Amino acid sequence: MGADFGIYGESYPYIAYTGGGGLALPNAKIISSKPEWDYIVLPSRKTGHRTIRRKGAHWVFEFVYYVFKAGTLAQQHTLADTIQDLLWNGTQFYLYQHADGDAFRNAAGGGVLFQLVEFQPYPVENGLYRDAIRCKIISLDYVKVVPLRTY
Repeated sequence: MGADFGIYGESYPYIAYTGGGGLALPNAKIISSKPEWDYIVLPSRKTGHRTIRRKGAHWVFEFVYYVFKAGTLAQQHTLADTIQDLLWNGTQFYLYQHADGDAFRNAAGGGVLFQLVEFQPYPVENGLYRDAIRCKIISLDYVKVVPLRTY
């Protein structure tokens, strides 16, 4: 019939640091993962006809991370601090939508760097001390929307 996993993989998201190492996000729920296209509009001065050319797509990746599932309270704090440090330090990293898939790449096959742009902690249920973090990550360069084949 067909593959029983998606073209991006089937596992949890993974962030790979440019200097080595990374951050697995097994308790993440992907909210949105989609291209955000850049266009250029070229109007004709003579006829008013417009030609629209697509320049490329930045990838926007949003997820909720359920911190309360990360283990002990100390482990939860460490994880939340690690994710927040990505924002405050302006850390650039490679993003694997699924750890068992490939990192996002550009049209030439090179890796594309991402950056965390939003970090919003909130309680999942009031009064139960179950914390989550909503995050938004955006690519710094254009991505190839369909991943390269690795088989």
